[in-house]
Amino acid sequence: MELNPLLRRAVELGASDIHLKVGLPPILRRDGALSPLEEWAIVSDKDVGSLIEVVGKRSPERLEAFKQTGDLDIAFQEGDLPRFRVNAFRQRGHISFAFRVIPKGIPSFETLGLPPGIQRLADGHRGLVLVTGATGSGKTTTLAAMIDYINRTRQQHIVTIEDPIEIVHSDHSCIVNQREVGLDTPDFTGALRRALRQDPDVILIGELRDAESAQTALQAAESGHLVFSTLHTVDAAETMTNTRIADLIRDNQPESITDAIAEGSFFDMQSFSTALIDLVISGKVDQEVAANAATNRHDFLVLLEHSLKQQKADVAATEKQTRADEERNREREPEEELPALRLAQAGD
Repeated sequence: MELNPLLRRAVELGASDIHLKVGLPPILRRDGALSPLEEWAIVSDKDVGSLIEVVGKRSPERLEAFKQTGDLDIAFQEGDLPRFRVNAFRQRGHISFAFRVIPKGIPSFETLGLPPGIQRLADGHRGLVLVTGATGSGKTTTLAAMIDYINRTRQQHIVTIEDPIEIVHSDHSCIVNQREVGLDTPDFTGALRRALRQDPDVILIGELRDAESAQTALQAAESGHLVFSTLHTVDAAETMTNTRIADLIRDNQPESITDAIAEGSFFDMQSFSTALIDLVISGKVDQEVAANAATNRHDFLVLLEHSLKQQKADVAATEKQTRADEERNREREPEEELPALRLAQAGD
């Protein structure tokens, strides 16, 4: 099996992920759903055995570790193909692959449809910004857009620590140094500690994986750096200087944070459900797609129904008010005056 033609075909078809499993044809994820690439042959053990060598040749150490552990995380790119994040793993004695397509270009905030609060966070100069969400929810792309924005609007030093490096940043107004765990540095925590000695202004940590790396990230933020990272959680959790949020955390009332976010529009805060509802009402996202992406499908549909009813009521009220205004304007229009009659005397 030739890997590059397969990946190229998958990209042409708009796939976000490509799965390879022995006994099945390549499986593509498009628009969130998996479907087989019927035009391709069934994947064999010989195929995946050769592919692991192709993918792992960039890092012989990782390839050797895969033979011992049965897991491999690495980035892959050849020729005119985009970059791919690759995970290879053993299952039931066979090798399987999951390829994630990494876009070549870095989208802007506007292209991604991100709320204004994202740019406000990127405009900060110190603190800890966490981008959270389930796998495939756009954490990497959102962080890339924020780093690219900083890279184009400031004159600073950006250090990233990633496993693997997914989106490559060129030097624009900033210097960007990207370090890959396993190739450039042994681990996240050590790289983060050393990054503090590299005169950084902005630090990107691919993922906070343990308490030690989280503590180091907090220390970096407290010492005047702007630190970005991700967490794998279902709900969005924001670190913001908002008194009510802080009080809820101290009082052990995490269930009330969602309500506080919904009420915090002044601070550019919004809940995930609110964002999805806005997209549905504006016609940008189908209702079923949004419902499937929501944290709680039932709660989302209830909120959406309420919002649609409210929108309908608002439109009706606006139309009623418009008709009333037009009626009042007609009543106020002065009646057309008849021209004055002039009486002429005889002989005129």
